[in-house]
Amino acid sequence: MLALKIFVLGSCTAKKKFKRLDITCEVIDKFGREKLIEREDLKDMVLPARDMYLGGQHLYTIKAVDILRSIPSIECVDFYILSAGFGLLEEQTLIPPYECTFGIMSKEEIRHRSKRLRIEEKLLKILERENYDIAFFLLGVKYLIAIEEALKSFPTNTFYYFYVSRGGSRIIPRKENFSLIFIDKFKARKYHVSRFEIKGFLFYNLARKLLGQHDKIKEILKKPSNVMRLYLTN
Repeated sequence: MLALKIFVLGSCTAKKKFKRLDITCEVIDKFGREKLIEREDLKDMVLPARDMYLGGQHLYTIKAVDILRSIPSIECVDFYILSAGFGLLEEQTLIPPYECTFGIMSKEEIRHRSKRLRIEEKLLKILERENYDIAFFLLGVKYLIAIEEALKSFPTNTFYYFYVSRGGSRIIPRKENFSLIFIDKFKARKYHVSRFEIKGFLFYNLARKLLGQHDKIKEILKKPSNVMRLYLTN
């Protein structure tokens, strides 16, 4: 059996290892990431993107990614983070602490910033180049807006899972290779996590359950009903 290639896209979080409220979207746009990570007052706070964010969803996502990477039948797990400040980040890309979020932007502002950061262009290029078998998207509504147009042109050879609220589901086109995993406050309560953690927790829960399914992972992930069945098992 051919080994699986998996893509994971999470989002930046407000909670970070270091806090710098003065490094705003405007400051980032003026100086750029490369210059900011070299600044004397910031260089001791610079970290790989993977290590900068401390939000619950992100931490659960990291755990899930690490579990999936430990499974022999999975060739690779490429993890990216969608940052309102810096755009599409590879997990090891160095970044300074900053304060910039899509959460307080209007739909028009999000689309404008996404275009400025070439988020959709870069995302499509990665998906087309790497030819992934499976992709997981753990994005809130505002972050989905940043890739809304790109969703229409995703490669058809990959199967995609989106962890979304009902509101987020309205942004995602209905396609045969798109599967939605709905999240809400009631599901969060069921698993005793916050609504800010539930996407990451469910992804982590899936990864944990896939550990014992080495030879069946592709079969499971290509069929949403199998994934749902895994969630329902203890």
